[in-house]
Amino acid sequence: MPIASDKSYASYESFGKYRFLAEIGRGGMSEIYLTVTQGGLGGFQKLVVIKLLRRDLAEDDDFRRMFLEEARLAARLNHPNVVQTYDVGEDHGRYYLAMEYLEGQTFERVRRSRQASKLFPLGMQIQMLSRVLSGLHYAHELADYDDTPIATVHRDVTPSNILITYDGQVKLVDFGIAKVLDSATQTRVGVLKGKARYMAPEQIAGGSVDRRADIYSVGVMLWEILASKHIWGGLSEAEILRRNADVPQLPPEVPAMLQQICVKAMAHRPEDRYPTAEALRADLELYMTQNMTPSRDRDVGTAVAEMFGDERARIRQIIDAQLRGGGPGSTLPALRDPRLTPSGNTTFDTPVAVNSVANSGSGLGFSSDNLPRPAAFPISNRMRVLLVAGAAVVAAVSIGAFALIRGRGPEVAEDSKHAAAGAAVAALPISPPQPEAPLAIVRGVTGDAITLEAGGIHGRRVKLRALDDGYEGSRALANVQELINDRGVFAVIGNVGTPTAKEALPFVVSKKVIFFGAFTGSGILRRDPPDRYVLNYRASYEEETARMVNYLLDVKKVPDRGIVVFAQNDSYGDAGFEGATKMLRRHGRDDAVLRVGYDRNTLNVDDAVNKIAEYHSATVRVGNELYHPRHPVRAIIMVATYKAAARFIQKIRDRKIEAMLLNVSFVGSNALSEELLELGRSYAQGVIVTQVVPHYESGATGVLRYRDALKKFHPDQHPDFVSLEGYIVGQLFAEGVRRAGRDIDTEKLIDAFEAIRDFDPGIGGNLSFGMSQHQASHKVWGTQLDEHGAFRSIDME
Repeated sequence: MPIASDKSYASYESFGKYRFLAEIGRGGMSEIYLTVTQGGLGGFQKLVVIKLLRRDLAEDDDFRRMFLEEARLAARLNHPNVVQTYDVGEDHGRYYLAMEYLEGQTFERVRRSRQASKLFPLGMQIQMLSRVLSGLHYAHELADYDDTPIATVHRDVTPSNILITYDGQVKLVDFGIAKVLDSATQTRVGVLKGKARYMAPEQIAGGSVDRRADIYSVGVMLWEILASKHIWGGLSEAEILRRNADVPQLPPEVPAMLQQICVKAMAHRPEDRYPTAEALRADLELYMTQNMTPSRDRDVGTAVAEMFGDERARIRQIIDAQLRGGGPGSTLPALRDPRLTPSGNTTFDTPVAVNSVANSGSGLGFSSDNLPRPAAFPISNRMRVLLVAGAAVVAAVSIGAFALIRGRGPEVAEDSKHAAAGAAVAALPISPPQPEAPLAIVRGVTGDAITLEAGGIHGRRVKLRALDDGYEGSRALANVQELINDRGVFAVIGNVGTPTAKEALPFVVSKKVIFFGAFTGSGILRRDPPDRYVLNYRASYEEETARMVNYLLDVKKVPDRGIVVFAQNDSYGDAGFEGATKMLRRHGRDDAVLRVGYDRNTLNVDDAVNKIAEYHSATVRVGNELYHPRHPVRAIIMVATYKAAARFIQKIRDRKIEAMLLNVSFVGSNALSEELLELGRSYAQGVIVTQVVPHYESGATGVLRYRDALKKFHPDQHPDFVSLEGYIVGQLFAEGVRRAGRDIDTEKLIDAFEAIRDFDPGIGGNLSFGMSQHQASHKVWGTQLDEHGAFRSIDME
């Protein structure tokens, strides 16, 4: 998603000693231009790439420190296999890096070329990795001027960050997210830097990383080179994060020595990997010495030049025309033409999901591949305004919480008036009970980005911050304490889960901070009368389970004593169970409803299955001879998370208990479907999941707009129920901000929310708040899995 800069530069326009020639690309944090030096002795000129920190981000202390940290590191790097930085400076408030201009292509594009298998064979690719490892080892070993180790970790070693020039050089680019272990500019808590498919397990888990994380990333690239395919196929970021520890086997025809090297490089535990990049390089060099003829640099360059000859010529024509004079004030040309991207490939059968501004790109000189990726920065670096995260932020793949931090605006007193310019935080766990929730909520909440990116609401913009609660209440409480006390946020948006809300809510409300659109249907957020600072979008768990009970009794004619409940042993399970029993009592059931369950964050469902089997097989004697089932189980209402639910469904069906199986929306529909399909299609078919939004494939106006937003901001992601819910929450929150007016504070914003009547987001029902009504929607939709694991809408009326 391109982000408009404060100023568009034109041909002949200068920036210090650099004259602009062409625009290379724009990222969430910076703008990249090709320039030429001017005013040199004797008319000396040199092509230079300028990386400009966006003006609005330069005013943010965190981003400015991050950019200058990159500059400090880049200035120290001087190695043949690392891109060279010439200059770091500031001109009229714009911070910049000046880097060498290189003609070439990223390894990502090279390996996707139709000619890659012929022109860029295995030996040449392994030799390229050897060069990368040489540059990595240099960076890892880098010391300061007093010989103090800097301990650099690149953290985003991917094919998109390896440049192969037309003369055969191999350059590692984009140390923009590199981690200096002793740096004062620490990564914001919960911010996951890098692309998921190349991340080491400890990096995904949010733990400390060292040079061995980079070695793991090179191991992934080696695996893909040897297998001639992507290691994770077409899996989404969420699926990759969930499966990262399970490394697929290499094809048996791969030489044993290369298999051993790859396995060691990708060992799950860092201590089992190569200790240094040099050690891995040495083993690869040994293999090549014994089994291959080394390629000359000239041969490597010739191969790349042959693959991209037309594009190289086009780029040179543009540069030549600009150097000769394109006319003062004329629009800068773009050096990248997507139509010239190779349209097919033989080496890799599915495209790589590249988290860049544009998926296709060339080298540092003319590509967006090397721009800062959204995963490299906190969520805010891809958005300018309130709620602009939704379908544009892959960094949220594993982010626990996001916060909208105060921007500029009229001065407003503290205490209850936190909303002067807007701040919000959402507690989204990195490893939640259903893994799609964090990134899907973030993608969806900002679906309103289309209407906001031009300048915010009433000129107000906000920035997002990320913290991780790991689906643990104590961490959620610590996070909101930090965000409210230290960072001045004024609203918590999209909190995931009942246990986290239970711990965080009292503190949030005590500080008069808004708790909005939580991803939970728990009753603790739905008091009567409602807490002023708590506003919900979704139907409650009580309403979801009530819809299930009504459907079972009135539509499917299930006997009331044939309904039992399988629920997680915590406040989440309690909320669903209470809703089911309350509705069953309304229908006349007067005995206790069987509840079985399991402990949170476990898969110990055997006891629950045994109790249901015992209950199901209990008999009653009729007369002197016949025995009949006392209460055969005909339906099981589940209030569970996806892994436990899948395990439970498998065991129930293996016991031949022919019962309808229904789960509430929090289970994570897509994750549940995938888990069941892995167990076998027979386990998936017929499972019902209630939803608090319509089907994401609906033709409703609001759903169509949601899919358009998702396609625009996250073309590599598929629609789902969770991000659609986030989209609606984002629209609802933005509507309140619009109505609150320019001079906004927390109390005015709540008053504006309470005045919303019949707001129509285009989903088949209007949304309303009121002073005594802080839940906007009460509607529940029904979906059911078919034999292919796809959800189909069902009528539960």
